[in-house]
Amino acid sequence: MRLFRILRNRIRALVGRDGVVDEIHEEIQFHLDARSVEHQRRGLSPDEARRAALRKFGNPSVVEDQGYDVRGGGVMESFVQDARYGMRLLWKQRGFSAVALLTLALGTGATTAIFCVVDAALIRPLPYDKPEQLVRVGLVAFSRPDVTTAPSLVDMDDWRTLTHVFSHLGTTKSETAILLEGSDPERVNVTLATLDYLPMYGRTPFIGRPFTADDEQLGARAVLVKGGHRHIDAQALDVLLTENGIFTEFRTDYINAGEVHGSGCTLSAALAACLAKGLNLEEAVSAAKKYVTDAIRNATRLGHGAMPL
Repeated sequence: MRLFRILRNRIRALVGRDGVVDEIHEEIQFHLDARSVEHQRRGLSPDEARRAALRKFGNPSVVEDQGYDVRGGGVMESFVQDARYGMRLLWKQRGFSAVALLTLALGTGATTAIFCVVDAALIRPLPYDKPEQLVRVGLVAFSRPDVTTAPSLVDMDDWRTLTHVFSHLGTTKSETAILLEGSDPERVNVTLATLDYLPMYGRTPFIGRPFTADDEQLGARAVLVKGGHRHIDAQALDVLLTENGIFTEFRTDYINAGEVHGSGCTLSAALAACLAKGLNLEEAVSAAKKYVTDAIRNATRLGHGAMPL
């Protein structure tokens, strides 16, 4: 409040100079009149009392100027005069002024950018609960100590079970996917996260529910072991293992087509298409394997390299 009052008085002294000067003049006259009356009570004549008051008080013009400076008028007038003088000099030397302003702008912008980076990276704490306890872990091979790889889900599950060093262990994996909702398919970027990823940062989902242990359950309900590259008795053998422990063999004639690229990807795509058509798992595997066998048998060999499928 004190600074605001000082600023208000200085602006008032600059804008309304005549009013401030009149107030100071009235105050000076009041003090002179009071001193004159005091001297007259001591027996001096009015003229002598007036001269004695002036000698005691000092020169009224000097006191008036000092009072105007105390109220901020002199400081503000000097500031305005300096600003006008500086603007005139800058206008006379416009080339130098433009270069100086450009230099100041570039310097200020660069300094601000550097400070923003340093503040975000070093000064400002991370917007998480207990950020000083967040660490990044990885796996390093003895053969390549300069390369750090992310742990697998099995490794992280073992660390949770066998150690008590970490309160939470979380990781993510980014990939692309096809969104089938809507009239047209759309390629989107998705991020897969583990169970402890959000609790590790002290965050909860804005929409929906958090992850549960069932969402991170390892294992698959069925596994297809592809054995087309290793034939047995001139047959390509694939084995399907279901969750109830039943093994089912799928045999087709082995085709010696040399090196074939893309058979596994083609089998996966055909299997997904058959499941989407409503076939059960065994029927889908049989139809997909037959499709791949026919594709290899009828494929066109290009050049002398591996045959694409």
